[in-house]
Amino acid sequence: MSFCHSVSILLIFVISPIALLAAEKEDRWGVGFQPIIGYDDDASWTFGGNSAFYYNPHPEDESQELDELGLTTTVTLNGGANVHFDITKNMNGNARVLNTVFGCERYIDYFYGTDENGAESAKEKYTAIDVPFHVSYSFNALEHLYVSAHYDFLYHDISGEGAEDALLSNELMESDRTHCSGAGIGINYKTTNPGIYKRTGYQVSLTSTSYSSALLSSSIFEYTSLGWRYYVPVLSTCVLGLQLRGETTHGDVPVNYLPSLGGNKLVRGFSGSRYMAENCISGQAEFRFPMVWRLGATVFVGGGEVADSFKDFGSHLKMAGGLGFRVMVQKKQNINIRFDLAYNSDGELMKYIKLKEAF
Repeated sequence: MSFCHSVSILLIFVISPIALLAAEKEDRWGVGFQPIIGYDDDASWTFGGNSAFYYNPHPEDESQELDELGLTTTVTLNGGANVHFDITKNMNGNARVLNTVFGCERYIDYFYGTDENGAESAKEKYTAIDVPFHVSYSFNALEHLYVSAHYDFLYHDISGEGAEDALLSNELMESDRTHCSGAGIGINYKTTNPGIYKRTGYQVSLTSTSYSSALLSSSIFEYTSLGWRYYVPVLSTCVLGLQLRGETTHGDVPVNYLPSLGGNKLVRGFSGSRYMAENCISGQAEFRFPMVWRLGATVFVGGGEVADSFKDFGSHLKMAGGLGFRVMVQKKQNINIRFDLAYNSDGELMKYIKLKEAF
């Protein structure tokens, strides 16, 4: 049994009873837990848990952001496993923020080439192991404006099942056993409300990371992203959310760092590895509304495109849309389990079961 498998199974049994017994009466802390039991054609049956722990150091201050610990651990019957931690600590009120992400994942995925076509005929199956580590430190430079410095590391290994298959393309084999190490800066302007569930305000963020030999990176490249989110309250209990995101890369970019269209957060409806290229522009809109008791619903639509050159944008636009249902598992912070169904312009139906909103 691999290390990822062992840790995943242990954490599933450790966090489940702790999370389910957590009370909502405390103002300072809370827990939301989602047992994961699912199925899809890529991962087969999946079992695990997804928990969000939060702590409010100053509950008397309505503007105080929450300290958060997110933990996801899963195992799949086809040999995959995942342990993922996301920790956020606020200091001096909201003036300084330390964020750390780390984990270990073994997964089976599919490669469709690195262009905007994502042809089914180019589909190749492979197994990979990822060990990520990311740390960032941001400070409040002006009102609502945060400046950050960050370090990013990822060990990526596709030497497992399928990596020795002669049919695998050169593009994919070039990403075998890479260790990318980079540093960068970011700017984030935000007026959104504190807490996990966003209802009002907007965010604009710009980040750029350089992966270089000086930091012992096996690949030399740059990655830059620009994002925008806007939340509009409607009739006091509903929320309209809008999101735009642009990504660009330059240099010897490993396959797993290429911008992609899809996934369970931005432009739900496409596999996150189906459409990849050096540049990506995408966006989505979502309307969330309550139903009865702790049940809610949402309708959403998204679209985007990938291309190796900006002049090629406009000829391969992809669209997706759908609806979702929400079950509130933590009322104080509006922590929801979301069940989303999305239908894309390729005629495919995708299903998602996740904890917390997509954005």
